[in-house]
Amino acid sequence: MVSFHCKNGANKGRLFWRCPYWQIHETCNLVILNEDLEEGKDVEEAVNEDGKKTKDLEAVEIWKEFYETSNKKNKKLEKNLKSEEFAGKWKLILIVFSFMLNMHLIMKCDG
Repeated sequence: MVSFHCKNGANKGRLFWRCPYWQIHETCNLVILNEDLEEGKDVEEAVNEDGKKTKDLEAVEIWKEFYETSNKKNKKLEKNLKSEEFAGKWKLILIVFSFMLNMHLIMKCDG
C-alpha cells in the first residue's frame, strides 16, 4: 500500500492509501481513505467460497496494523524530539549566560 494526497476533486487534500500497482490494468483497485483507518472503521469482510478471507481483506488488515504501529512510533518520536528541543534550548541559554559571565569577570579583572 502507498499513501497519496488527493490534489483535486471532492477529496482534495485528503490522504488515502492504495495499491502500488494501481496504474496496471490487472490491479486490485483497493483504495482506503486515511480517515477510515484512523476512526477504526471495520472493513466489510470479504469471504470466498472456502470461507477464507480474500487477499484484499488480508492486505487491508495488514496495512491497518502497520498504520497503527507506525502512528504509535511517530507519536513516541515526536515526544522525544520535543524533549530534545527543550534540552537544546536550555543548553544554549546556559552557554550564552556562561559566556556573558566570563566576559563580565574578564572586564572586571582588567579594570
